[in-house]
Amino acid sequence: MTGLVDPGLHVWQGDIDSLARPGPALFLDRDGTLMLDTGYPRYPDEVSILTPGLPTLRLALSLGLPLVVVTNQSGIARGLLTWSDYEAVSAQLRDDLSAVGVRLALMIACAWHPESQAGLAHPDPPMRKPNPGMFQLAAQRLNIDLSQSLMLGDQPSDLQAGQAAGLKAGFLVGDWDRLSAAVAAAAR
Repeated sequence: MTGLVDPGLHVWQGDIDSLARPGPALFLDRDGTLMLDTGYPRYPDEVSILTPGLPTLRLALSLGLPLVVVTNQSGIARGLLTWSDYEAVSAQLRDDLSAVGVRLALMIACAWHPESQAGLAHPDPPMRKPNPGMFQLAAQRLNIDLSQSLMLGDQPSDLQAGQAAGLKAGFLVGDWDRLSAAVAAAAR
């Protein structure tokens, strides 16, 4: 199923079936991690993939770790963009990544926000990072072993969310050598 799960939660799932047995995944933030953070991107032509991490992402795929995007989308909660805008930007990101050999398994986006002006207010949204809800939903959908999984993000809240979900480790963008070693170890 692809699309809105509820008014503040969007899920896109690729052509990957649930794994036969639990295994680790590499969780990724979207803006500032996979693509240049341009503020609140509304248009596909704003997508510019960040290339330094591509070898690590390809390594994860070659070792059987699904790539799962978990992203907060406060721009939707603030009324600065729509779910249609988000979908167009995310589709362009998936296409651009696929063109360089990186295939995403799942993307989960949360627009719930404590200060929403667009009807998506929630005092402490369980799906919004640093809470672990998006990780738990991904684990259910793809039979992911969270305790062996990894997180890559550009903000401390990305790593806090991974820790709250019980992930093995989290890394900030730029820590490619350590992340690559962790990916190789997770696949064993």
